[in-house]
Amino acid sequence: MSLSNISKTHLNELMKQSNDLNINHNIIENLKSDQVNYAKLKLIYNQMEYLKNQALEIINDSEDQTYLQNVACNCKKVSGNYYYLYIKNHEPFFSLIGPDEWNHNYIFKDKYYYDYDKLFVKNEIN
Repeated sequence: MSLSNISKTHLNELMKQSNDLNINHNIIENLKSDQVNYAKLKLIYNQMEYLKNQALEIINDSEDQTYLQNVACNCKKVSGNYYYLYIKNHEPFFSLIGPDEWNHNYIFKDKYYYDYDKLFVKNEIN
């Protein structure tokens, strides 16, 4: 998109983030023709979107960690070990035993590394 073809919707979306600045309609109209300052605002807007996405990713990771930390585990969780997540009777549980090491009727979900920050890191099984 060239800067001279700025859509009003895009500009309004850009400016929606700055409602507390009391930007009036005349200032928005002037920004449409001020390509340099519009480019600066667009850069800041993109950075804000990036930060918002990073914040959402952190929130999602936190929710995942809370879930995983509360999954039943009949052994002590030790950093540096791999844990295997299974479902038995609709209830998740962790085991130290991998799906290829025993005969079971449980649903295998994922393999996790329990790191030294006490966080579960999902791993692909080779």
